Amino acid sequence: MTPTEVRERISVGGVALAADKFPDEWVARQVTIWTHKLQRHTGDAYVSTEAEVTVSTGCSTTLILPNVNVSDVTLEVDGTAVTLDTNQPSLAAGLVQYAGGFRHGQTAVASYTYVQPDADLCEIAREACAKWIERIATMERAANTPDVSRQGFDGGGTTVFVTPDPNADPPRLTGFSEVDSLVNILPRYVTPGIG
Repeated sequence: MTPTEVRERISVGGVALAADKFPDEWVARQVTIWTHKLQRHTGDAYVSTEAEVTVSTGCSTTLILPNVNVSDVTLEVDGTAVTLDTNQPSLAAGLVQYAGGFRHGQTAVASYTYVQPDADLCEIAREACAKWIERIATMERAANTPDVSRQGFDGGGTTVFVTPDPNADPPRLTGFSEVDSLVNILPRYVTPGIG
């Protein structure tokens, strides 16, 4: 999302992001942070993303990538480019087939593109991004932090803030209920031993 797109989403029903307090560079940085946070949590990308990973292989004909919905895969094994099988039925799961097989301890370098193909899920991710940025901006205006677990007031009473816990049930990636409820709609791809 561009800073303009974020501002348009936030100004509908929310407090607008003043450009003097929150310049485009600040908004773009928050979008980048959100993108990495969401990709790490879900294992998927909601914008087209290029990746290169180095993996130590086992004895197998399948390479497990740390991402899903991959395409345009190229592969080098121990520094030599290899030709992948034409039929790659499991790229949506991040699995690359290589009939030549891998030996234990080889180094494979895979370059690929990945992105969530479902437009509705990508829209939910964009909405969550705008809501998260809106909450971060609100906290900066109030000089508050999301890490407070309990705050007392002079006249009595307390406020309890929900802290992020991506491993909770349901997960709380951000600790902001309206953001986390959207994030929890998105599929989460976790490969045992990887994510």
